[in-house]
Amino acid sequence: MTIEYNTPEEISSHKNYSQNYGKYLADIEEESVKQNIIEHFKPSICYDEYFTDEEIEWMQAFAFSRCSRLRINPNGTFFVSGNMQGIVEKFRDRFESLAPGCSNSPVVKGNYFITPEQYGLHNDSIHKKDWTVTFGEDGGWSKLPKTHPDRKWVPWRNIIVPLMVSPDVPSTITFMDQRHVSWFTVYNHGAENVVAADYPIITNYSEIEFHTLDGAQPIAQNTVPYDKTHWNTHLNYTPYERLTGLTQEHTFHWKPKCPMVFDCYQLHATNQGMQKPWKIKMGLLLCFFREVK
Repeated sequence: MTIEYNTPEEISSHKNYSQNYGKYLADIEEESVKQNIIEHFKPSICYDEYFTDEEIEWMQAFAFSRCSRLRINPNGTFFVSGNMQGIVEKFRDRFESLAPGCSNSPVVKGNYFITPEQYGLHNDSIHKKDWTVTFGEDGGWSKLPKTHPDRKWVPWRNIIVPLMVSPDVPSTITFMDQRHVSWFTVYNHGAENVVAADYPIITNYSEIEFHTLDGAQPIAQNTVPYDKTHWNTHLNYTPYERLTGLTQEHTFHWKPKCPMVFDCYQLHATNQGMQKPWKIKMGLLLCFFREVK
């Protein structure tokens, strides 16, 4: 039997959801807000076979039928976004059981990614410009004041749903113990002359304020070499020096139908395959916000 996903009837009745998450944001660099974020850190977790084949195919089809934005990176990665909340509403009970409280998020950020390359070390917070754009042209909060009652939400927990990998070879993603309460950031310790227009790249970890589930990480730990055995097995596509000061919390296998939940400020990286490389993979990233009370 052939199943048609995202039928013309479904598409014609589809709702376009708000993507203006910037207007809800509190300043995550404000000390009291930052401390509240730290107090709500939780471990990363991976679930087994949480979605059916048919549900995964529905999610794949959603990317090409009801999303509204496309961005292509120079490395050939396609980012498809917009209307993520429609996915969450279809599987509301399922996502709520993965990340209790996620259905309270006023908007859902995220994207599909279709990529030919492994991801380097980064967090999955949001771009600072998504917050500052709501200040107003004069930079004086004329559009939405910093004290506006809607500005009480912070980036919180994220869910990744692996959708496919080809060829189907073993590959992993590593979530580090270290969280960095910051806007979206790429971490590349030891690199030189690295420039990016849209987001910060940190090339020296010696003074970063990392936090783990046990509290603030001692600054001296920030320059300790990474576990060489783990690097050889799971992260050898990443320059070794780039992982300085980090320790792995969990390493999960990339398996379609098996979602992962993690703190958005948590550093993580993937590999290109273990015994042999994959050529392309597709996943769904959903980002949720939590109210600071």
